[in-house]
Amino acid sequence: MVAGRAPERIRSEAAWAASRRCLVSCIGRSSQTAPCRVRGAAVTAAPALRAAGCRTPLDPRRLAWRHMMRGTRPSAGGGDRGFLLEARSDMDFALPDNRVLGWAEYGDPAGVPVVYLHGTPGSRLSRPDDTALVDVRLITVDRPGYGRSTPVRRPTLFGVADAVGALMASLGIERFGVVGFSGGAPYAVACGARFPQRLTGVVAAGFTGPYRELQTVRGRQRLQAWTIRNIPGLGRSYVTRAAAWYAEDPLKQHRELLATGQDTWLQPSGESNLEGARQGAAGLVGDWLATDIRPWGFHLRDVPCRVLVWAGRHDPGRAVADAPLIAARMPDAEVRIGEDAAHTPSPAHWREMLTWVRGG
Repeated sequence: MVAGRAPERIRSEAAWAASRRCLVSCIGRSSQTAPCRVRGAAVTAAPALRAAGCRTPLDPRRLAWRHMMRGTRPSAGGGDRGFLLEARSDMDFALPDNRVLGWAEYGDPAGVPVVYLHGTPGSRLSRPDDTALVDVRLITVDRPGYGRSTPVRRPTLFGVADAVGALMASLGIERFGVVGFSGGAPYAVACGARFPQRLTGVVAAGFTGPYRELQTVRGRQRLQAWTIRNIPGLGRSYVTRAAAWYAEDPLKQHRELLATGQDTWLQPSGESNLEGARQGAAGLVGDWLATDIRPWGFHLRDVPCRVLVWAGRHDPGRAVADAPLIAARMPDAEVRIGEDAAHTPSPAHWREMLTWVRGG
């Protein structure tokens, strides 16, 4: 493997100012390079170089981004590592059963690898606040039926966990953290049950726990849930009708949530929601089947790795009430409550969670 050339350094205030101006116009853009295609265990071009530990050359924009996020200035003596400013958001991975897994990569290519599992609905374009990604190599995926990922007839939590494990193995990453937000949290916990020895930790943020195990659904709701789960075909029919709005107007729910103003840290994310509905409502239907209709395939006690259960104090759902119930059933779990948040974490909360999951 040929080593990268010596990195360039920013040595003047003028260069720093120019780089910062460039940064303002570039943050949030996708890479202009051709999408990376991955087949089987082979990773092409730049991903293969990064998987092998090679660093991409620096340019002023990358250093400007890194230092602005940290509130520091570049040193005259150098010593900065490369930072990938442009996101790589349109990549495909061929799973062993020939399905396609859409994935993306953000943050520092030399950082600690962390997989982020988006909420429901969503896509690989969803991610924590960019200011939280210092020293983090963030890898996001589309769950089946969302974005670029092939739908499956019988979606399961372990099915997504297995896809995540296969992708990370193809990238040559042996250990990594997993963060799941909202509807992505059950899948993150499933990774902890499936391959705990590979994980530095699991964060489940805005996590509504398994109501059957926690026994949090009672009375008429419990009877309704039992009926939907146990009458053949009724569960799929029910969630398909309930999810129809997503295919017709993917931004409807997001607009309504933004309009209420109750979720303090919720940010506009139209691009992610539109991408998630690329295949209609298939992803949303699959999520509801996997998390609410079908058995999870494991118990909370089957997650031996370290787990952080995060919830915003003003979350309108069950996340706050469920958090201690979930943690009490896990061998190594802790609860943190964001006092200034509702469902969505603030940038400061994201930084805290990503630091924790990296082992910091």
